[in-house]
Amino acid sequence: MSQRNLFSTLLLTAGFVLSSCSLVVNSSIGAGVGAPCEIAADCQGEGALCDETATCTLPCSETAACPSGSTCSAGFCRSAGLGELGDKCALASDCATADCRDGICVSPCSTTPDCPGGSTCINETCQVTMVAGFIFDNQVSTATEGFALSHEVGRKAAVEALPWLETVRSESNTTDTVNASIDGLIDEGAQVLVVTTNRFAAESTEKAAANPDVQFLNFATASSGENLTGYNVRYHQAWYVAGYVAGRFEDGGKIGFLGAVPNPQVIRQLNAFTLGALKANPSARVEVVWANNFVPDNAIAQKLVDYLVTGGNRIIVNRLGKGTAVSYVSQLASAGADLFSMGLDNDTACGLGPTSCLGAPYYNWGPLYTRMFDEIHRHVFDPKASINEPIRVDPAASPFHFALNDSIAGLSGLKPDIVTTISNLVGPANEDLTFSDGFCVTDPAQRPDKPECEASGYTIEDSELASMCWLVKGVVQPSDPEDPASALVDARAPDGTVIWPPKSVDPNSLTKPSCM
Repeated sequence: MSQRNLFSTLLLTAGFVLSSCSLVVNSSIGAGVGAPCEIAADCQGEGALCDETATCTLPCSETAACPSGSTCSAGFCRSAGLGELGDKCALASDCATADCRDGICVSPCSTTPDCPGGSTCINETCQVTMVAGFIFDNQVSTATEGFALSHEVGRKAAVEALPWLETVRSESNTTDTVNASIDGLIDEGAQVLVVTTNRFAAESTEKAAANPDVQFLNFATASSGENLTGYNVRYHQAWYVAGYVAGRFEDGGKIGFLGAVPNPQVIRQLNAFTLGALKANPSARVEVVWANNFVPDNAIAQKLVDYLVTGGNRIIVNRLGKGTAVSYVSQLASAGADLFSMGLDNDTACGLGPTSCLGAPYYNWGPLYTRMFDEIHRHVFDPKASINEPIRVDPAASPFHFALNDSIAGLSGLKPDIVTTISNLVGPANEDLTFSDGFCVTDPAQRPDKPECEASGYTIEDSELASMCWLVKGVVQPSDPEDPASALVDARAPDGTVIWPPKSVDPNSLTKPSCM
């Protein structure tokens, strides 16, 4: 028997016919449709190909059917697995839709009407639409500044980056309204629920437990290990950069800091700012006054600025929740005062003082939201993972950064130094090096079981950042808080013994705040 006839007999004995229409997966003679391959020669059948996903396939049409167990999709035979549209996959053979792209099952299309309900035609493939709901504690639809607005900007960036993403939102929530708002967004189809403030951590935790099929993402909240994931960023690193810029700009080192509420978040930003200022100018000192309010009324905010100006400060750093201080410093500068400011939270913050605002630490939530939504969409998101993002040199890729107003004389040459400064804040394993140049504390009793001074090379732990209730040397306040012109002394973190804001600023002030 000739070799050719022997080969034919073997094929017939195995139950095959010499036709591409009858070739099946896992034949002992070459790899069948849906099998992995390296080159076309690995695959069986006339015209067989090894496609871009390293999978065997055959050309097909209505008149040239595919082997049993596979389907004709966009002109090629694809193995029909069990995965439905949007399911996780590794190969096309995992999918009943006959194609796997970026780790999810998709199907071919020309336009969205070609796709089943709940999916969209994107780059000629049907992809399942994902709906994310956003909860805001402030109004964002017409906002021009603020923390909540930064999240709204991030929402819009994620929608632009992810064509399969749809979003719904609820703004101006309080603890009285947020539960109903969360329910409402879930009723609107939200599969992911983003709570943009830790004010609603208790409500978010309760709703996550009641809705196990919804992935909750809550800013600055502890993760549940199931469907509630806390996310945060090391925003104090941007404040270190802000301090560095202020220290470089102000030769005399006279910098005033408008503190909001003395909680660990604000205190670590104040400390990081001070260390940045000292890095640039060892003679710098940062005078702090506490408003004990994130959003004091405009009159109080202006009096707080006056308090710091009376103390001889040339740069006024705004850590209040709105830009009144920046615009007020701009007014004073326009009237002839030698004053400058720093804004916060938004990269447009210096628009309130374009000729006097040096820059602003700001949030850029778009990259982080885009990444988290994409991972959830592709079923690779780990709800138990710790999300605490560091600063990155590239502003477009970083979840927060510093916006330098280089139109002000003396700042335009700082950009290379800022890049170097940012590079030195993050270690090779993303460890936080903000406090690694060494520091001393103003009151060792406020940092028990720790040395008064840390040497260069110290790496601060997240647990200490999260509970920070001490101040670094370089932070000062008037010896008599009621007299802004009194001698400056080392400041202590508010501990419930001093009235803030001073009665000289607000006669009705009665509170003695504490960061404990």
